[in-house]
Amino acid sequence: MNVSRLIARGIICLLTICLCDCGGNSLTLGKRVPSFRLDTLRHERFYLEDYRQKTVILVFWATWCRSCKKEMAALEALHRDSRFRDVAMAAVCTDPEHRTDIETIISGLGISYPVLMDTDARLYKRFDIEALPFTMLIRPGGRLAFKRTGYDGVLMQNLEAKLLAVVSE
Repeated sequence: MNVSRLIARGIICLLTICLCDCGGNSLTLGKRVPSFRLDTLRHERFYLEDYRQKTVILVFWATWCRSCKKEMAALEALHRDSRFRDVAMAAVCTDPEHRTDIETIISGLGISYPVLMDTDARLYKRFDIEALPFTMLIRPGGRLAFKRTGYDGVLMQNLEAKLLAVVSE
């Protein structure tokens, strides 16, 4: 391999690293969560920017994911908890082509918070999410306070504790 090719590859690697570190889409604690717009299951618009002054919980899920459904039900209990009445919550469905399934699941779980339709999983990909369910807690002002993948009782307790701390600030 000649020297000019090595230099060109080195420059490409440096640019790639810089783009990932300076403007990438991964969600980093303490960093501002990029704004987005998604349609809801009820054909309304959800703009994250409209909730910048609130604490926000987003859970990414899919219709085939059993753990997602358990978490969404647990989040509904938090949503109904008077301590969190000022917290905005939404479930981001990554497979919205199954609209009938979504409606059945949401109805069966008694979900009262908005369900957002992530067409072609664009937001899921933009945020570099690797597995479901994926939950994030966003502070007023739009900075990421907490994120986690998966669901179990301990993870839910951690989210609730962090949510209490953020709401109390």
